[in-house]
Amino acid sequence: MGKETDVLLTEIKKKYLCSQGFSKFDKNIRDKVNVLFYPKNKANSYINKLKQEIEKNKQKISKFLIEKLYCSNVNYDMYEFDGEKLSRLSKPLNTLKISFDEYLPYYYDTNGKLRKAAKLFYRLLCNDKKYTVEVRWKGNIHNASPQFQIHEE
Repeated sequence: MGKETDVLLTEIKKKYLCSQGFSKFDKNIRDKVNVLFYPKNKANSYINKLKQEIEKNKQKISKFLIEKLYCSNVNYDMYEFDGEKLSRLSKPLNTLKISFDEYLPYYYDTNGKLRKAAKLFYRLLCNDKKYTVEVRWKGNIHNASPQFQIHEE
């Protein structure tokens, strides 16, 4: 989303963590820190700003994700094998119908209960394919930026 946004979000995240009593990373209390980033915690200023920035940059983000999924930056054809058929991945981006939005049903498990996960959930649609996109952290939340992980539905 750009260097300026990265700096801003990092500052907001650090201030939020400090205001909640977590000024430095401690692996022993990681579960307590993670709870601050669960969907039920609507007062998380970092998550709220991150959602705003994702919404503001969703065309740029979806284009970036689709370029990676469809290998748009390679000079040769790429194929995907799903166990039954082979499909050509590298397609001109301007021929693809793409949407990317937060998707509330992903926040709930199969029993209808809100997940206990420090993640944001989005749905990426590209022509007839649906992808779950998780915005999540690996490792030390104090120093790491979230990652976008994509799973085909």
